Amino acid sequence: MEAPTLRDLALALGIPGDELERTVDQWNANVAAGKDPHFGRGESATTGGGATRTRRGASTARSDRSRKVRSTPWN
Repeated sequence: MEAPTLRDLALALGIPGDELERTVDQWNANVAAGKDPHFGRGESATTGGGATRTRRGASTARSDRSRKVRSTPWN
């Protein structure tokens, strides 16, 4: 499913838009930090991630109208 904004996506899915935006913002912050505090990814070389595996050139710009979910460095 696609939508121009997270709020539009939430509306289509029948979930609260502010919660989806908050979740994506937290996810993107975790990705930028190279760590996943919920599941411990990025904490050691064996769990993946960390500063050595972050994506180069990933955009950190954010618009108030739309947000993009970032890719993880620990895939």
